[in-house]
Amino acid sequence: MERGGGLLLRYSSTPGPGVHSCCWQKRMHFRKWITAALFVSCLVALATPPTAGCPFCKVRVQTLGERMALSDVAVMAKLAAASAPAGHGQDAGQPDEQATFSILRVLKGEAILGDVDEITTYYFGESQPGSTFLLLGTDETQLIWAVPVPMSKRAKQYIETSLELPQEGRKRLAFFHDYLEDQEPLLAWDAYEEFGRAPYSVVEDLKSSMDRDRLLAWIQNPKVPTDRRRLYLTMLGVCGMSSDAPVLEKMLRTDGGEPRTTLDAMIACYLKLKGPDGLPLVEDLFLKNQDAEFADSYAAVTALRFMEGQTDAISRDRIIESFHLMLDRPELADLVVADLARWEDWSVMPQLVELFKNADDDTSWLRQPIARYLMQCPLPEAQQHLEELRKIDAEAIEQASSVQALLAGRARGSDANTDQRGASDVDQDPAVEGEQNEPAADEQGEGTAAQSVETKERSKPPNALSLLGIMLLTCAILFGVMWLVLGGPGMRRISF
Repeated sequence: MERGGGLLLRYSSTPGPGVHSCCWQKRMHFRKWITAALFVSCLVALATPPTAGCPFCKVRVQTLGERMALSDVAVMAKLAAASAPAGHGQDAGQPDEQATFSILRVLKGEAILGDVDEITTYYFGESQPGSTFLLLGTDETQLIWAVPVPMSKRAKQYIETSLELPQEGRKRLAFFHDYLEDQEPLLAWDAYEEFGRAPYSVVEDLKSSMDRDRLLAWIQNPKVPTDRRRLYLTMLGVCGMSSDAPVLEKMLRTDGGEPRTTLDAMIACYLKLKGPDGLPLVEDLFLKNQDAEFADSYAAVTALRFMEGQTDAISRDRIIESFHLMLDRPELADLVVADLARWEDWSVMPQLVELFKNADDDTSWLRQPIARYLMQCPLPEAQQHLEELRKIDAEAIEQASSVQALLAGRARGSDANTDQRGASDVDQDPAVEGEQNEPAADEQGEGTAAQSVETKERSKPPNALSLLGIMLLTCAILFGVMWLVLGGPGMRRISF
């Protein structure tokens, strides 16, 4: 089957020329095992519950601890017999047999393993016999093993020590702190992921153990991955000094022409160090500046939400003053209207009413958040304005009313869980009266949820249920493709 001259798949119901039937059956069995293992991995990833985390960290993958917790069996094992090198098997480039591992220590699932002291599974690496690996298994009708993870002596000690740590708190985070930017990439990323799941309050508790000089070096090092620099900016905001602010100010003023993916964390760090004295620079660069990029202005708004929600470095009243500046930029005013309603700032009602009346095709999406602002306002003139504005755009008022009722119902249904929300709960809208959510760097469009029914709207990431649906659909598609490619009947080769 060929499409557009690109991917070419050739199928056959029988083995190709020169391929023995027994070898063909082995290969088909091997591919089906790999397909099953990959599918189980997808399900395990989806089973990981969302967690509150450090406000500007992006959780990407499961930590080693989470992977072990979700597995039925976890063992440290020694490679006893590696698979044949490419070109030495019955069919060049294919492993002849599965690799054999001798169990050194059972970390989990001793009852499932019983008296088994060796494990046979597929392994594609080139490690020498005697190398140590972490093997994780899922017990269905039979044990299915994930891809073996090579373990150095330090990594083995890292795993074994981490199993003795408390599930949360300062003591746990202090251990992983020592492995940030570790020479072993596996440990460096795992330590970062652990920080990504830690509440900001726990990160603050670690202040006395942080090394400012190292954090400053990492922040200024372009070779350090962006995600990790976001964490280090968050940490510097905790342990830094006012003398560190000029470094950040220089970075804020520098526009290299590329997306500044750490800008929200950078602004938050700068404001943590400078307090209210840092706001004029942020306002001039990102809020008042008519030429500021949308992404940069949004990063500033996100940072200010964080400052209001999780720190006491700047008062809410002063942050509200900064948000007022955004109302002078109608095309971006919707970013802050919901926040002003949540903070019960009714002083800008006349200005918002005028923005509603003057909205054109380029700013029409602003009408719904303004209508919702008025619906939440307890002042009698708010209802009068709504009736007046209904004559201008009745559809916007009705849509806002529907969204407001939906969000109010959702808020009532989740009251029991509101005290557990953290930086990762990006699906909650800040305009629902009484909510006290803690904003995070990933809350794209947190203040603009009402626009989900508008023709012209800004993007807001899907809520948790939508994300789950998308991931399930993606898994189903991947599973189908993998089954066809890896385990389909008689597949002979894929060529480009």
